[in-house]
Amino acid sequence: MRDVTGFAAACLMAAVAPWLGGAPGPAAAAAAAWDATLVPAGARVVPLSEDESRHLARFPGAVARYVDGEEAVLVRRVHGASRALHSSAECLRAAGFDVVPGATRLDPTGRAWGGGTARRAGITVTYRERITCDDGTAFPDVTGWYWHALASGEGLVCTATTRSH
Repeated sequence: MRDVTGFAAACLMAAVAPWLGGAPGPAAAAAAAWDATLVPAGARVVPLSEDESRHLARFPGAVARYVDGEEAVLVRRVHGASRALHSSAECLRAAGFDVVPGATRLDPTGRAWGGGTARRAGITVTYRERITCDDGTAFPDVTGWYWHALASGEGLVCTATTRSH
């Protein structure tokens, strides 16, 4: 199962590349200090590959990937609205997966997460995602976040967390 988790994380990162553009950002630099609630205790950082770092060099924020047992966690931080931040479903579709969206679900703490299931060549990836912003708002989908970020302006800092296994 670990091979599937790593593969899914690599697919998510690789699929991001075609949509990146805009002003250069610090994504290829060392990962930002992430909020402890975003990354499971004991998770280890998985460095981005040279290809991923090159593709993410123009991402307008920061990106880090962690692995905790069989779960991969991808964390992306952006400042203001950006089309470079898009849903995991879009990434997985671009990587050749068939994606079945799931219902928005609440975690044990009552936070809403979007997500779904993706399949390709006998591999199944289940993912969930949410975006939180420094103004206290949170979104289980990119569309709701984007319009809020666009209306809020450049000062808004938001973090997208995707968990997959």
